[in-house]
Amino acid sequence: MEKKTRFTKQIIVAALGTLLLSAIAIFSYRSVENTIIEREKQSLKSLAKANAQSFQAGMKAMDNQEPAALFEEVNTIEESENGRYCIVKNREGVTVMSKDRDSREISISHEAGNGCTIDWIYDTSSGTPRRTRKLIAYETIEIGEEEYSLYIIEDYDKVIQPIEQIAFYFCLLGIIVLVWIAWFIRRISEQNKKETLLEKELQYEKTLNETMKREEGLMQKYNHSKTMGVLTGSIAHEFNNLMTPIVLYAELLEENETVYREMPEEIHEMKSTALRCGELARQLLDYSRQGKAEKALTDYDAAHAMREAVNIVKKLIPEQIELKEIICRTPYYIHGQAGALNQIVINLVTNAVHAMEEGGVLRIQFGLSSEDEHYVRLIIEDSGPGIPKEIQQRVFHPFFTTKEIGEGTGIGLTVVKRLTEEHKGFIRVKTEEGKGTAFILDFPRAK
Repeated sequence: MEKKTRFTKQIIVAALGTLLLSAIAIFSYRSVENTIIEREKQSLKSLAKANAQSFQAGMKAMDNQEPAALFEEVNTIEESENGRYCIVKNREGVTVMSKDRDSREISISHEAGNGCTIDWIYDTSSGTPRRTRKLIAYETIEIGEEEYSLYIIEDYDKVIQPIEQIAFYFCLLGIIVLVWIAWFIRRISEQNKKETLLEKELQYEKTLNETMKREEGLMQKYNHSKTMGVLTGSIAHEFNNLMTPIVLYAELLEENETVYREMPEEIHEMKSTALRCGELARQLLDYSRQGKAEKALTDYDAAHAMREAVNIVKKLIPEQIELKEIICRTPYYIHGQAGALNQIVINLVTNAVHAMEEGGVLRIQFGLSSEDEHYVRLIIEDSGPGIPKEIQQRVFHPFFTTKEIGEGTGIGLTVVKRLTEEHKGFIRVKTEEGKGTAFILDFPRAK
């Protein structure tokens, strides 16, 4: 589209330039023509005046001589290549003096006065009256009571013939240039069409390649996620099997009074640790079931699930980050998949930890919503740098991440949003650059 627009502009500029050059050429031709004609007029007027003075002086010197004979003596005008000649007419318009009187009978409509004009007259020099354009200089001669008119006549077309020839050659050259420009523009147009077509083909091929790469990436992530789910489930199952005998032996040692009296704290710590390991295995199994098509949705105690989730994420939080938790003790039931809150909290806390690499405060709050008692609210807030405005609307898009390659997949917040919606809840983000970020999740309470 951009090339087409540029090509259209070039054509318009070329057309305007051609019109401008044509206008300049016509104006220049008219100016030169007028200049030549004005100079020729001045020359004819000078010649007419000089011949009139010679004729008048001669008539006074030779009173008895015929005007025709006198004209032969005083006429200094020889017919030139421009068809210039001189004649004298009396008051009645009869030619009284001419080099070739019979061939110079012409019709001249002239009133008294001197000057030079451009007139259309009938010339009989060829035997047939022919209408031609002439340059005619007038000069009046008075001898006694007689009055004569002297005319210096020149062919107008022959005067401007040189400039017309030059203009013709320039026009011919201009036509050749215009034809060449038209051919050149057409060639450029065809070249632009080919380039546009090639560009479209390359763009289509590029889009196709990008789509294939994106689909390959999605397939790889899907396979990776599926593999991790199966692997997590297998590890959790085996881990639970291995912890079962440890729990049994800890109970046997607890029942043995002799051994229990000697090391009660050690036995209690071993048993509680084994039980925590079993609980961790159960949570891993719940996590591995998140991607399965058939999900077991139940009403479960969200407060209890939150306390379990916080116990897990405490191990993920580095020392430079201070954790502040406010988890209500009142049981509030929500409808969804058991273990989903663990995954939600882990993803949000992981993002908060990445946002506070140099340390900060992490707040986790859970309880009844202050706006609607039919909802429970989870707030996870960090004191990190916040989210820039230009990407706030994209944080929940799949595979969108601001982390370096290899540090994030861009699916954490997408999973959090999906799990929240599976609970019929909704999530929103409240952030300001330089003042941290808070994710607010509201879940409807089960009836």
